[in-house]
Amino acid sequence: MSAHPAAPATPRPWWSYVEPWAGAYALLGFTVSGGLPMLLPLAVDRAGNAAEVGLVMASLSLGTVMSPVCGALADRYRIHRILLAAGVLLTGVAVALLAWTTGVGPRAALAFAAGCGSAAASTVAYLFVVEAHPRAEWPHRFGALQLVYVSAQVLGLIFAGFIARIDLHAGFIADGAVAMAAALVAWLSTGSRRYATGVGFTRPAPGSPNPPIAQHPPVMRVEHALGVHRGWHLPNGAVLRRVAASPFAIFLGVWVLAFTGSSTFFALYPVFMARVFHIDPSRSSLAYAAAVGLSLTLFSPAARWANDLGAGRLVRVGIQIRLLALLVIAGLSVLGGAAGALGAVVAFAALVLAWALLGVSGPPLAARRSPVGEGEGMGLYNAAGAAGGVLGGLLSGWAAQTWGYEAIPVAGAVCLGAALLLTAADPTWGRKLSPPAVPAPNG
Repeated sequence: MSAHPAAPATPRPWWSYVEPWAGAYALLGFTVSGGLPMLLPLAVDRAGNAAEVGLVMASLSLGTVMSPVCGALADRYRIHRILLAAGVLLTGVAVALLAWTTGVGPRAALAFAAGCGSAAASTVAYLFVVEAHPRAEWPHRFGALQLVYVSAQVLGLIFAGFIARIDLHAGFIADGAVAMAAALVAWLSTGSRRYATGVGFTRPAPGSPNPPIAQHPPVMRVEHALGVHRGWHLPNGAVLRRVAASPFAIFLGVWVLAFTGSSTFFALYPVFMARVFHIDPSRSSLAYAAAVGLSLTLFSPAARWANDLGAGRLVRVGIQIRLLALLVIAGLSVLGGAAGALGAVVAFAALVLAWALLGVSGPPLAARRSPVGEGEGMGLYNAAGAAGGVLGGLLSGWAAQTWGYEAIPVAGAVCLGAALLLTAADPTWGRKLSPPAVPAPNG
């Protein structure tokens, strides 16, 4: 149990929960969730093919394997400050080097390095909340942190659209410089003895589960670009056998398929919009930024819907919306024209907005269905999302290379349809599970 005093009962403004180190995390969002999803596919596409674009984007998602490693290092050696600053610096250097790198191999390696650095920094940001503050403050602090992060992501998308019209190389250098500046902010803002050494942090006992995810707010950003909530327990064989024999295995299968289907489109989004609908990156990035910004308004009502309808039903609705959006895009890609382009932008916005439903309902549903405890369950939940990101990138590139870019939304829709069908294999999927506690993202 935490030794911290209880959180104050009087309401506080959201910005009072933002600490100085959050500035580094926000700058990281500008680069990783704002710049890279636009600049990286475009740069690889100019010198390579669709399969290479998919491979590089899959490498970026694969970097999330560092999350449990960094979490374990922070717990054992109390080097939170070093991991945060080093992770952000690694991301910045890798992104900047992309400006002078050619060839799919070196680009995939740098994308993987950027993903590892971002995963390390995100894990420490998670720990700075759950280890340094009372549990009652977690929803408020995570909500404020993600609000700052997503605001920076929107700015990063707008900047990426602007710089893509001028020089992609300059975009990588600028985005890398922002992340390297974030490393300096991270180091300077965590210089106190408390953050540098973990004094006063709640140190988990050996073998103890992660804090209950039902108390955590949802991740408030588009999920293909590295989520923040990463479990740091590595499940053993006994845990995996228990999971395989339970309905939780069905949930994990649904999550992998749903993430694969979504990531199939996100991985090549700017290239697809340019090749199929002739929408230049400056406009497609603005559409992306607008959709992400609009999604912020949905998290609080989505939390209420999850309580009213049940998390399982809300996951199903989110998958249905994404399936319909990709089917619409697939149909419009055949028609083409200005009307088709406008419809594709609207459908893509629906694809992004559906994450509010999935992001709110997925974590508590995973925690409640896990037969091995919330900590291990969340580790597997996050691993399923990461696996979907990697598979989606590979599937996207392969589908476009084999059948053309018009096949990308079709491939994604097939995966989402399979995820939807798999929910029917669990007869308890639509039932409300108690306690139905899904906190609002910003308190």
